[in-house]
Amino acid sequence: MKQKPWARALSLAFAAIALTALMAAWLFPYQRVAYLLSAHASVWTGFELQIGELGPTLSWAGPGLEARNVRATLPGGDSLVLPSLFVRPAWTPRWLIGDSRLAIAVDGGALGRFDGQVGLGSGGSLSGRLDEVRVDLVPLDQLVPGLSMKGLLSGQVELAVDEEGEPVGRLEVEFSDGSLLAPGLPLPLPYERLSSDIELGGETRATIHALAIAGPMLSATLEGTVGRAALRGAEPLNLDMQIQRVGRALQPLLSSLGIELSPAGPTHLEIIGSLARPTFR
Repeated sequence: MKQKPWARALSLAFAAIALTALMAAWLFPYQRVAYLLSAHASVWTGFELQIGELGPTLSWAGPGLEARNVRATLPGGDSLVLPSLFVRPAWTPRWLIGDSRLAIAVDGGALGRFDGQVGLGSGGSLSGRLDEVRVDLVPLDQLVPGLSMKGLLSGQVELAVDEEGEPVGRLEVEFSDGSLLAPGLPLPLPYERLSSDIELGGETRATIHALAIAGPMLSATLEGTVGRAALRGAEPLNLDMQIQRVGRALQPLLSSLGIELSPAGPTHLEIIGSLARPTFR
């Protein structure tokens, strides 16, 4: 049976597409992508990411790259091996304006999981979903001096870097089953759930739209702003806190700080001072 002209043209078109895809996969600069991913991981997380092998693979969303033998070296010097890291071009019109983005899915084992996009432009960007990330592996003290946490972190992040090299974006995340040690606290504060909606950048360093903690020693909500300062830790605070419940173990500490709890209803506090040296009134 003689093949119709349109069918022959369609076959040639598919053959050309397949050949182009094959050549693109063969010539794609995998090591360049590996270098960029490693560099951006260091900027955003403080981890040194070493990718041993990076090669082509297929997924339901199209061709991509699968990284193997990926080792993350933590700021303290410990290292962990990531079971899986998959990367593909993010199908977004941003590529047309020079904002190249990669879709990335990370199964970090003990580190947790991430599914989202990484921007490879100036300063880089990060957006997507975090699931059960071990908070003690995240260098939080780089954002807030003296802050350390334990527990699991899940939620949405949307981060970029402004012209001054400062982070901008939004964090809508939740921490679970852990503890918090922050400036002004002489002992770790255990929590069952800590949820937050925080916007970074703009006229302030951070705007806390909502933060709520629920645990055996404290149940409270917090909102307000963290201002800008030339020195890290000197950022001025303008925060309002509502305390719903305080455990017996925490009451002597609040008394030593001059905080009187309301006998009926929530206790209202203003937190001022600086990020490294908060005061209460």
